[in-house]
Amino acid sequence: MDTPTGSASGTTTTKPSKKKGKSPANTSQHSNSTKCGFAPSYELSSIPKLSGSETYRTWRDISEYVLQLFNCWDLVMGTEEIPMAETDDEGDLTNFEKIDEYRDHYQYALAYFLETIEPQWLILLASQKTPPAIWQAFEDKPARENTSLLFNQLNSLLDTKYDTLDLLSNHIN
Repeated sequence: MDTPTGSASGTTTTKPSKKKGKSPANTSQHSNSTKCGFAPSYELSSIPKLSGSETYRTWRDISEYVLQLFNCWDLVMGTEEIPMAETDDEGDLTNFEKIDEYRDHYQYALAYFLETIEPQWLILLASQKTPPAIWQAFEDKPARENTSLLFNQLNSLLDTKYDTLDLLSNHIN
């Protein structure tokens, strides 16, 4: 089995692995790995899509749960970074599995956002690019819309007038 290795120029080459008899299905040593084949097996179409500020809170709570379930939450929050390449005395990469797992989480987080938002939000994905920046943009945008919505509702409430000839006490009882 060949394993990728990094070079000083940033390109990746492959070298034959010295580990024999290791099956591809058994390559992840991480106990909470998402590797059950290629990606987490969960039907994302069953998650309510983010369509605007009215669905934001539900989408956010479900997204946090699902991203935690698949070990992507720390990456989305910006507290997990790609592991630095570690090599042994012969120059062979020793932590390929950790790097590969990080990349899987990164791609899953991006795919999760893509699958669980309505098309009008795609511009946030295109403009922000990384999972932490995308999450922050989603946190900021609906929060601003919710503040505007609250202000408009409060304004409407303050503008209501009692315009009937009946006594107010008749309406309270």
